[in-house]
Amino acid sequence: MRPWEFKSHEQLVQAGYIWKGYGACRESGCRRAILFYRNPNGKLVPVDPETFELHFATCEKRVRAKREKEADEKFLRAMGVSP
Repeated sequence: MRPWEFKSHEQLVQAGYIWKGYGACRESGCRRAILFYRNPNGKLVPVDPETFELHFATCEKRVRAKREKEADEKFLRAMGVSP
Protein backbone atom coordinates (compact mmCIF):
# COMPACT_ATOMS: atom_id res chain seq x y z
CA MET A 1 0.00 0.00 0.00
CA ARG A 2 1.33 3.42 -0.95
CA PRO A 3 1.67 6.14 1.66
CA TRP A 4 -0.93 8.89 1.46
CA GLU A 5 0.70 11.55 -0.68
CA PHE A 6 -2.17 13.81 -1.72
CA LYS A 7 -2.36 17.44 -0.63
CA SER A 8 -5.16 18.83 -2.82
CA HIS A 9 -8.41 18.01 -4.59
CA GLU A 10 -6.63 18.27 -7.94
CA GLN A 11 -4.05 15.64 -6.98
CA LEU A 12 -6.80 13.25 -5.87
CA VAL A 13 -8.72 13.70 -9.13
CA GLN A 14 -5.55 13.18 -11.20
CA ALA A 15 -4.97 9.92 -9.32
CA GLY A 16 -8.45 8.67 -10.22
CA TYR A 17 -10.35 9.60 -7.05
CA ILE A 18 -13.93 10.83 -7.47
CA TRP A 19 -15.37 13.41 -5.07
CA LYS A 20 -18.63 12.10 -3.57
CA GLY A 21 -19.62 14.74 -1.03
CA TYR A 22 -19.36 16.13 2.48
CA GLY A 23 -19.97 14.40 5.77
CA ALA A 24 -19.11 14.42 9.44
CA CYS A 25 -17.09 12.00 11.52
CA ARG A 26 -19.33 9.56 13.41
CA GLU A 27 -16.95 9.21 16.36
CA SER A 28 -18.64 10.70 19.42
CA GLY A 29 -16.79 13.82 20.43
CA CYS A 30 -15.21 14.40 17.02
CA ARG A 31 -17.96 15.20 14.51
CA ARG A 32 -15.44 17.12 12.34
CA ALA A 33 -16.33 17.84 8.75
CA ILE A 34 -14.83 15.43 6.23
CA LEU A 35 -14.82 15.05 2.47
CA PHE A 36 -15.57 11.71 0.87
CA TYR A 37 -13.79 10.48 -2.24
CA ARG A 38 -14.20 7.16 -4.01
CA ASN A 39 -10.78 5.66 -4.71
CA PRO A 40 -9.92 3.88 -7.99
CA ASN A 41 -10.84 0.55 -6.33
CA GLY A 42 -14.34 1.83 -5.50
CA LYS A 43 -13.87 2.28 -1.74
CA LEU A 44 -15.02 5.48 0.03
CA VAL A 45 -12.16 7.40 1.62
CA PRO A 46 -12.71 10.10 4.31
CA VAL A 47 -10.38 13.10 3.89
CA ASP A 48 -9.77 16.09 6.17
CA PRO A 49 -10.92 19.17 4.18
CA GLU A 50 -8.18 21.45 5.55
CA THR A 51 -5.09 19.26 5.21
CA PHE A 52 -6.27 16.60 2.73
CA GLU A 53 -4.90 13.92 5.04
CA LEU A 54 -6.89 10.76 5.68
CA HIS A 55 -9.38 11.49 8.45
CA PHE A 56 -8.46 8.20 10.16
CA ALA A 57 -5.00 9.68 10.77
CA THR A 58 -6.28 13.05 12.04
CA CYS A 59 -9.34 12.03 14.11
CA GLU A 60 -8.27 12.67 17.69
CA LYS A 61 -10.86 10.23 19.07
CA ARG A 62 -9.62 7.35 16.86
CA VAL A 63 -5.96 8.08 17.60
CA ARG A 64 -6.63 8.18 21.36
CA ALA A 65 -8.73 4.98 21.26
CA LYS A 66 -6.02 3.18 19.29
CA ARG A 67 -3.34 4.23 21.82
CA GLU A 68 -5.50 3.05 24.72
CA LYS A 69 -6.17 -0.30 23.03
CA GLU A 70 -2.46 -0.83 22.36
CA ALA A 71 -1.63 0.01 26.00
CA ASP A 72 -4.27 -2.45 27.22
CA GLU A 73 -2.92 -5.19 24.95
CA LYS A 74 0.64 -4.52 26.10
CA PHE A 75 -0.47 -4.77 29.74
CA LEU A 76 -2.31 -8.05 29.11
CA ARG A 77 0.74 -9.53 27.36
CA ALA A 78 2.92 -8.49 30.31
CA MET A 79 0.50 -10.30 32.63
CA GLY A 80 0.73 -13.42 30.46
CA VAL A 81 -2.81 -13.12 29.11
CA SER A 82 -3.47 -13.27 25.38
CA PRO A 83 -5.38 -10.17 24.22
